[in-house]
Amino acid sequence: TAIFEEGDSLIVVKENDSHLRASKTPAREINLTPHSFAVEEKVNVLIIGAQPIIAPTLAEYANYLHSGSTVYVVDIDVNAAAESMIPAETSSLLEEKGIKVVLKSIDASRMQQLTRLLNECKPDCVLILADETQNPEIEDERIIRMLLYLREYRAHEGIDFSITSEMLLTQDKELAAATEPDDFIIGRQLSALLMAQIAKDRALASLFDILLSSEGFEVYMKPALRYVPLGQPIDLVSAGEAVADKDEVFIGMRRKIGDSYLQAEINPSKYVSDMQTLRQYVFGEDDYFVVLAEDNRL
Repeated sequence: TAIFEEGDSLIVVKENDSHLRASKTPAREINLTPHSFAVEEKVNVLIIGAQPIIAPTLAEYANYLHSGSTVYVVDIDVNAAAESMIPAETSSLLEEKGIKVVLKSIDASRMQQLTRLLNECKPDCVLILADETQNPEIEDERIIRMLLYLREYRAHEGIDFSITSEMLLTQDKELAAATEPDDFIIGRQLSALLMAQIAKDRALASLFDILLSSEGFEVYMKPALRYVPLGQPIDLVSAGEAVADKDEVFIGMRRKIGDSYLQAEINPSKYVSDMQTLRQYVFGEDDYFVVLAEDNRL
């Protein structure tokens, strides 16, 4: 329990400089005790690119993956790369967790080789790591080609797997993200933005440490029907209170219009243009809330 005194400050995540409105109703007490989370079923993870970040990436996966899961690491000469980049302690950690690591030397930028690989490993999620030692334009072109192959395979086979990819140039990142909003494209500027915010306020370091580690709260998308009645107008202040009732924090939403989903809205507008009247939203069974929660239970 935190007791605030005069002179204390709150760090508030906002999209712009619009005025904050304090609720007259005291917020509910929420338990913020760190909690370790792991998925409850084994999964197959495909990592394309044995880059220097592979060791901490595998160590982080060990905090989430269930025993029996498999991580496939592929590159043109993956054995030589893995020997120099994956330390013995990381391999031991994965072995203790019951997570198998399979190394495969293939050129995933070639469609036939990538298709055979996908047929073999049947991934639940794919991670593409960029080679920062290469020419950014050439490397991004190679990654975009793999993204297209992966998306074509996913559509043709009717298989649903998530894709997360690094991209070196901002314009390429925006292009790749625009063509498929469900894929998560990470640019070089992500870490720079984090460091810039921490440089301005050191207190943010502990916040990012919680959000970006396996302990404590993480970002999830959960069905809106878990929190609010469907088909009825509701304002986001009430929706936030409904989320808080489940010891979670509302930060955004993703709505479905027709047959397609809109981009996720983080910190969506709570008021109409007069900034006095609460905006009303109507949620359906296919809509999601973006929340901070300790786990993904529904």
